[in-house]
Amino acid sequence: MSLQTPTESTPPPHAPVLADDGGVPAGLTTISIAIGLVLIVGCISSELIMSKMKSLDWVNLSIEKDQQNEVYRLRDNLDGKEYGEFGGPHCRQQGMPGRPKAADASGNLLEWMARTFGISALAQGSTPSIPDLIKALEAESSDIRAGARDQLGRLRDPASLKLMTASWDIDKSSYRADLGRLVAWTNATRQDRDTAARIATSLSPEQLGYVVRLTGHADKTMRYNATEVLSWMLQSTGWPNAPAPDTTKTILSEVTNVFAGPDAIKLNKPGSEFDFANTAFNTLVAVDDAKCVLTPDARQSISTALAPFESKYIKDLPKTVSMSQGIRTTLAKPGC
Repeated sequence: MSLQTPTESTPPPHAPVLADDGGVPAGLTTISIAIGLVLIVGCISSELIMSKMKSLDWVNLSIEKDQQNEVYRLRDNLDGKEYGEFGGPHCRQQGMPGRPKAADASGNLLEWMARTFGISALAQGSTPSIPDLIKALEAESSDIRAGARDQLGRLRDPASLKLMTASWDIDKSSYRADLGRLVAWTNATRQDRDTAARIATSLSPEQLGYVVRLTGHADKTMRYNATEVLSWMLQSTGWPNAPAPDTTKTILSEVTNVFAGPDAIKLNKPGSEFDFANTAFNTLVAVDDAKCVLTPDARQSISTALAPFESKYIKDLPKTVSMSQGIRTTLAKPGC
């Protein structure tokens, strides 16, 4: 079942399912869009949800505003039916509400940042700045964090991406700061794949190496997002709009370093755990995604790094080595 909202995109097979969002009161369905704005839709019959859970069909819903009553409903785009009832014996909330507080144009994200950071410039309905959104990635509220990630994911121009990376101190950054950027970049690239090259260009060599290491992070959600970002950047090295030669060289160097063994990518960061087995496997996932678009030189470089890796880790990492052998066979061919 898919609930389609303006901020959603279709995830690839290895995309993460983020599980840090809180629940909502019984009898109400809320949908977060834009900058963390929560729209009170009203009571949704459980029959809608249950019927779709038993079916392989997708449910395609859009959010529509009732201009007269200042409330929101869901419309099924397949059959035109509307969902979302205020009042009634089966609804805990009685009567049609006035304008929901959560529907204010300022939104939860703006309110939280103004309250927490004293950002007086955030007038009602204004757009928060990139530094403010970066700060919001650290919020205690999962809705605020999700809103900030979503807004950052809409920014795909070089200047905005550079602001995101310039403030990324990888030696001191928190889990939320790391994950927030990765999720934003994943979303941005899904919307426009050319963003991958711009992200790579905005990252320093150290930050590029850190993204590779995050593919082996102890947290699965972090690993999934880091792997996807790495996959897109590695693919971009073979596109017509590839990053500059120095950046491409750094990406390939960081990828091949992984197959030299754990000492080559060792990273000691307080509060973070990295696993070489996961790093090797997920880096190979990125290589597998990119293998058909890599330049001949990149194919040769990666293939050369994989051969000794396979010999050394055939017993310790049999699944990873098997995957590596298949990739290397493909890389040896003129094309996929």
